[in-house]
Amino acid sequence: MWRTLMKAKMAARSKRGFTSTPFVLSLGFYKRMKGGMRSLSTAWARGEASGARIKAKARMVSGFTLVELLVVMTLILFITVYSISGYFPFITKIEYENVVMDTALNIREYQVYGIGTKQSTANVFNYAYGFHAEPNGTGIIFFQDTLPDVDGVPDDTDGDGLYGSGSACVTPECLKLVSMNGYIVSGIGLLSGSTWSSAVSAVDVTFKRPYLDAKILSGGTQYDQANICITDTANVVTRYVKIQIYRTGQISTTITTNPTLCQSL
Repeated sequence: MWRTLMKAKMAARSKRGFTSTPFVLSLGFYKRMKGGMRSLSTAWARGEASGARIKAKARMVSGFTLVELLVVMTLILFITVYSISGYFPFITKIEYENVVMDTALNIREYQVYGIGTKQSTANVFNYAYGFHAEPNGTGIIFFQDTLPDVDGVPDDTDGDGLYGSGSACVTPECLKLVSMNGYIVSGIGLLSGSTWSSAVSAVDVTFKRPYLDAKILSGGTQYDQANICITDTANVVTRYVKIQIYRTGQISTTITTNPTLCQSL
């Protein structure tokens, strides 16, 4: 039907002196235009999709908004403050424990010197070795008990179990002064029988072969046990560690939060 109608129109045009070529060209042009419009609409749709993707990607790489930035900065500030507030007490605690352990190990070392065969500078092997501590002292003196020299000859008759130069490290007795770096001997407790005494100005503890016992002296009196209490000067650490030296030679450490108990059992 369509073909018959087209042929009739073409015949009519031929009778009027027209050819069918322009119509054919017009039909082809129409088809091309129609295809071009379809391609154009497809390209437009693709362009819109591509633009949407570009906008989405731009939003992804555009960074934080002001609100997001404030939230992140608040979280970082909170974590930093929390970490710093816990860091300093932790470091103080570690330093405190290191000072106490270092002091206790030095006492043990000089105990070994005294009951062993530590050779002195005068080639004597049986001097007494020990330490001298004072309340509120910032260090402990470790010494060899060479004074008084009884007979003018360096031998085992020298020494009286006391350090004779106070809080200063003076030769020939003083071998080293162990500083406690911000910590102090906050108190000293001495036990005689069942009675504790904390009103002491100093304590001297020595060890001498062939005996294993500790000689604990203060003011010319011998005691059965000495407690050396150590704490920090700034009161950051709210506890005390007492180094306990027994007459039997036992050395131990105990933690307490009570300064009074630190100087007793």
